[in-house]
Amino acid sequence: MTISSLANIIKAAIEKIVLLLVFMFFFNTNAAQVKVLLLDGNVITTNWLKYNSEDSLFYYKNNQDKYRVIEKECVFSITEYQKSEMILYHPDSILPYSVAEMKELINGQIYAKANYHPYWLLGTSVIVGTAGTLIPYSQGINMFHASFIPLAYTGYYIFGGIKPKSLIIPIDCANVECYKYGYQVKAKKRRFIYVALGAFVGTSIGFLTYTFQYH
Repeated sequence: MTISSLANIIKAAIEKIVLLLVFMFFFNTNAAQVKVLLLDGNVITTNWLKYNSEDSLFYYKNNQDKYRVIEKECVFSITEYQKSEMILYHPDSILPYSVAEMKELINGQIYAKANYHPYWLLGTSVIVGTAGTLIPYSQGINMFHASFIPLAYTGYYIFGGIKPKSLIIPIDCANVECYKYGYQVKAKKRRFIYVALGAFVGTSIGFLTYTFQYH
């Protein structure tokens, strides 16, 4: 048996033991609040959580008392009220970050979610969607081509990067690369949501305006 195969066996055994402990620890959690921290920076708080080892899924109840599931691979840690955090994440070939690095990356996403609100993009996207649809329409261009401008504007923000000067990162985290990367990842997702929403609203306004004005 090679050292590599032995290491993989030990690693798999440790994972099973940790998951078994989690399963036993949270199997009947009905009263205490449990916080599940996900790798994308989202936090799930629930009063009921169970782990199923057969399908590697966590089952929980949301605020509407409906059952939901989380894949184990998406969970960074689980914390029961007033108890220590239990880390489930471990580095692999897909996410080679250490536990400390991943925690910084997640903190960056959490901070961006709470503080990055590109409302100006929402407003400009509405304007571009409206004008980019209505002006070509007024020139007799069909609906498909009239939608090109707002679609192109949205596409620019899908593939475009974020300028460093637009990042609002705490001073004490300005030199933490994983934190900055997590912030950028979440900020880019939020930027796309704002732009896509604005473009959709603007395009809808343009279509409705054209319908009432030119027909």
